Amino acid sequence: MSIRAKLLLFILCSMGTLEASYLIYAHSTGVMFKQECVENVAQTVMSRSESVNKSVAGLELNVISFANAWQAYFQQGTHSEKMAELLAVGNFLPQEIAVGGGIWFEPYQFLPEKRLFSIYAQKKSNDPQLTINPFFSSEEYNYPEQPWYTQIRDELREHPEKRTCWSHTFYDRPGSGVWIKVVGAGIYNEKRELCGMATINWRVSRAVRLLSGLQFTENTIVTLIDTDGKSVLVNTPKQQDRIDINEHELPSVSSLSWYNAITAPQKDTVSTGYFRLNGVEYIFFGRELDNGMQLFVQIPIREMNQFLNDRLFWFTLMGLTITLLVIVFSLYYVTKHISRPLTRLVEEMAYLGEGNLDSMLVEGSQDEMGQLVAMYNQTTANLKDYIDAIRREATEQAKVANQSDVSRGMRRYSLPKAGPFFSEPGKFELYGVLKTGTQQGGDLFDYWVQDNQLFFAICDISDLSLDASTIIMIARYRSRKLAEAGKTPGEILNTINRNESAINESSLGIKIFLGSIDLSTGRFLFCGTGHMPPLIKRGPLGEYMWLPPSNQKVPFCLNPEMTFRQLEMTLLPGQEIFLYTDGLTESLDADKVPYHAARLKQTLDIMPKNLSLDKEANYVLRDQQQYTGLSEPVDDTSVLIVRFRP
Repeated sequence: MSIRAKLLLFILCSMGTLEASYLIYAHSTGVMFKQECVENVAQTVMSRSESVNKSVAGLELNVISFANAWQAYFQQGTHSEKMAELLAVGNFLPQEIAVGGGIWFEPYQFLPEKRLFSIYAQKKSNDPQLTINPFFSSEEYNYPEQPWYTQIRDELREHPEKRTCWSHTFYDRPGSGVWIKVVGAGIYNEKRELCGMATINWRVSRAVRLLSGLQFTENTIVTLIDTDGKSVLVNTPKQQDRIDINEHELPSVSSLSWYNAITAPQKDTVSTGYFRLNGVEYIFFGRELDNGMQLFVQIPIREMNQFLNDRLFWFTLMGLTITLLVIVFSLYYVTKHISRPLTRLVEEMAYLGEGNLDSMLVEGSQDEMGQLVAMYNQTTANLKDYIDAIRREATEQAKVANQSDVSRGMRRYSLPKAGPFFSEPGKFELYGVLKTGTQQGGDLFDYWVQDNQLFFAICDISDLSLDASTIIMIARYRSRKLAEAGKTPGEILNTINRNESAINESSLGIKIFLGSIDLSTGRFLFCGTGHMPPLIKRGPLGEYMWLPPSNQKVPFCLNPEMTFRQLEMTLLPGQEIFLYTDGLTESLDADKVPYHAARLKQTLDIMPKNLSLDKEANYVLRDQQQYTGLSEPVDDTSVLIVRFRP
């Protein structure tokens, strides 16, 4: 089957698969979309009702502050009408949603000679200043007989623990077009007897307009019920600009046939449920506001589902159309720019498949296909040279690989056989680890005990040649023999350097550090020949410092006339010596920046105290691995730790 036929088959299968996927997607995600729509409506209802709750909370805080100021003044005992007016104007904080605020005392409570005393402050429409309305202070306005006053007063007396109480909604006065609710807070004497109240009048119409705007579909019904749970403030079958409130009497909840069939709303969340009205099934969202008003939003389920189905249909249609256009364009592009050039390329490469390395392809376009042809021609031209070079390289690598295997085997034989962790109770602890590199290396470490002296050494060889491994094997054997003869580390290395430099014909770089500890006295002798300077820990909880230099920059077994200086110090109980090879400090991160000895010292200084030696070594090696980002080091990395414990 040709590439064009395969592409056509692929497109047809893709179209069928995509269409089937969309159908499955539409079916499987329909429930999810519906649930998401319900959650979005609930969030909107919650947000709108929270806006009203904020207004309610602001009014309640304002009236409490108003009442507290008046209670403090009232309990002073000396009262003045002029001072009372100034106090009313100065302590009432006007709000846009508030008509005004007033102070109302029980008969003969504020002034014994005056039956009624009240002050009502308000802000006129175009006047930022508060003014006192004398009508509400006159005998004509007999406020103790007003329903809002008696309702708030009786509730404050019946429930003295309440800080605020709300009246039912009522029409302010004929012709004003303002429906208000009154929130009141009590004013008490020293005996906690109710003597009066502070009030603020709330413009309910603003909140009603805000909530009645929750029209999600054409026939959404928004219902707002007053704090008494019996009166309907608004009930909008359709979106309206006016407020559906009768000027003389509020509609009763009994006129709502669905009200008794639903669950009571809650304050902290938006409750949902279903009911049927006149043959239409609705989903309702209800919440009780902080002042006791109840908000309900009823949406016909058919309209909500139709909205979701329309969205899903157009989304699916748009996706299928775009996919079809992309597939058709891709077919045209692939046929023109890939299928035909590949056909020509296959024909030309058939000659190459027959072994004709002299076959060259004709270069055409400058795009990726033309670059492929040019690269193929270049590859064919160099293939013969590559074959000869590969043969020579394979022969050489086989020779090197055989030599490296022998060298690695000799190094493994040179390592201590008792395992990486050694200790002699009451004398010393020693831990050594060697991580073999992926490209280069030649590290090893060794230790032995001779006449109550612990000898230990760490070594770094420049490569894995047989010459280097032979020198190290001889040095290891000679070191033990010279130690048996009572030689110190400096004498051992100087003797081996004089006698064995002649066999280092390749001038290999060999770095070695040899030390000995008298396990009875703690006398520490050491000598280094070109090796990295070790660190010594001041005490069990101390920081690390570098050992004094001992000809560290001079390699080993290069010049028989060279002598290496031996240094001496006394170890205290618990002190440690940390030895390492340059595979640790010269390892590179992604930016080719080495690990450095300074970072090693910093890592040791911040390392948790009182760790075992193996955990100390692993702590450093993990830090190296995190720094380089490599699971295996490029160069051999050796670590040797000795802890003196007499």
